[in-house]
Amino acid sequence: MYYNECPLCGANLDPGEPCDCQEEKKSKKKLQLKNQSKRQNRALQLCVETGYQI
Repeated sequence: MYYNECPLCGANLDPGEPCDCQEEKKSKKKLQLKNQSKRQNRALQLCVETGYQI
């Protein structure tokens, strides 16, 4: 039995199996951007609630 190795992350893959390392990177990046957006929205909301002028 043999295996293939992902050239990007080095994972051992079965013959014909695609690696999902790039999809995981994209998912993490999307989650980071979403969390950042939530923090920014919350900060703006606090400014409005306290009457702080931007």
